[in-house]
Amino acid sequence: MIAGSSKETRSRLCSTFSKNNNEDPGGTAPNWDRCLVMELREPWNKDINRSRFFPAAINGLIARADARGDKIRLQCVVRDSEYSVEGHVRLMLFSKPAGMSKAYHKEEFLVPVESLGNFVGVLLEKPELKDVLDEHRCDTSGIRDILVCTHGAHDTCCATFGYPVYEELRKRITSVSNESLRVWRVSHIGGHRVSPNLVDLPTGRNWVRMGIDDLEPILLKKQPVDKLRSFYRGWMLLDSLYAQLVERELFMQYGWDWVQRAASSKVTQYEDGKTVNVVLEVSDGSSEQKIEVFEATVEPIGSIPRVDCPSTGVYGAVTQFLVTSLAKKE
Repeated sequence: MIAGSSKETRSRLCSTFSKNNNEDPGGTAPNWDRCLVMELREPWNKDINRSRFFPAAINGLIARADARGDKIRLQCVVRDSEYSVEGHVRLMLFSKPAGMSKAYHKEEFLVPVESLGNFVGVLLEKPELKDVLDEHRCDTSGIRDILVCTHGAHDTCCATFGYPVYEELRKRITSVSNESLRVWRVSHIGGHRVSPNLVDLPTGRNWVRMGIDDLEPILLKKQPVDKLRSFYRGWMLLDSLYAQLVERELFMQYGWDWVQRAASSKVTQYEDGKTVNVVLEVSDGSSEQKIEVFEATVEPIGSIPRVDCPSTGVYGAVTQFLVTSLAKKE
């Protein structure tokens, strides 16, 4: 049974409160420099690294990475009868390329359980030795991975709204043509108040609050993208909420062809301490990869209340922003 599935309970969830208050999720997507995705058997704890089957060695590796300022996000996925291999752990490392980029660089490995700690140690701490990992490397460069947060032990919203979306996506995989696709149940992404919450990798686009009928356009990338504005949280390759908001406006204008472009951003604040200037440099998608420059202004437009989950009363506020000008520099 999905936690919090009754109508009364749903009405008290932070995700329902946020949606009813018309909170705009735009610009709130997480920014991952590197993300290590690892299969992990259930049950899961609220804190994934305290789960029953979580390998203790991985905690030490992540702690050392944090200590040296190396930003590594750890996400676990539920072992799957279709994707998993007995006695092995599937690892995926998504890395943000330097400079302009249109997607994360993906590496995937199938590692014997007993070698996991040493393997991840080399992967994260000894890149000069990575050649020794090649025998476990999987060529999945053409595979698209969709991670759906269903981590109910962390927050009720993730299971209540995320699990039905995961199930529906698995049913619809066969409708995707000319593209390989996997759908995984993933640990807490962050942002349960905008659940259901999914990440499309390796492009790194974060979609939220979609209903069952909203999944087909995201899967097939065919229908007008502007109808999906309220579901698009942002592009995780951009490290500023202001840049993410501007990118959303351009995505809505240019449509699905936009996702073939690489981009980088620069953000500066005006003297008033509120208004922000964003410059987005974007490849035009042609074979010559000409660069187009867009300049925009983003301003705060007020705030709306935010509640705990399940909601017991207002406990804070969320600032909302608006792109007030946007133009391509000639």
